[in-house]
Amino acid sequence: MALKIATLNVRGMNNVIKRQCINEWMTQQQIHVLCLQETFNNSNDPPWKNQFLNHDFYHSASSNHARGVLIIIQRQLNFNVSVTSVLRDAEGRYLILSIAVGSHCYRLTVLYAPVHYEERRAFFESLASQLSPEDSNIYSLW
Repeated sequence: MALKIATLNVRGMNNVIKRQCINEWMTQQQIHVLCLQETFNNSNDPPWKNQFLNHDFYHSASSNHARGVLIIIQRQLNFNVSVTSVLRDAEGRYLILSIAVGSHCYRLTVLYAPVHYEERRAFFESLASQLSPEDSNIYSLW
């Protein structure tokens, strides 16, 4: 069985109906890992995470009205997924998880980059400095 990964720009997770729809969609589509941008949450431990039973949450938070990225991993899989490292920024712009799936290692990256060119260029330069040379064959979602 292959690991099924999806990504969405949710434009906020503070609406209970939106969270229910995302949860149902994950179940219907059999998504194992969901990467979300623009969660608009100011806590790395969102109070609404209990709506997503049997899932692990990794979040890079910002303000209630901007940014925020989140990775949700389903707990009950037919194969073992373990998170070996978590790297997040303080502005809610990126979250990088190193995961092991069986004997394979992957890096999941969820980003919400700035719109303006100069800020965007500085963001990606800063992000590149966080990665090591062995990250040349990493699968990133953004």
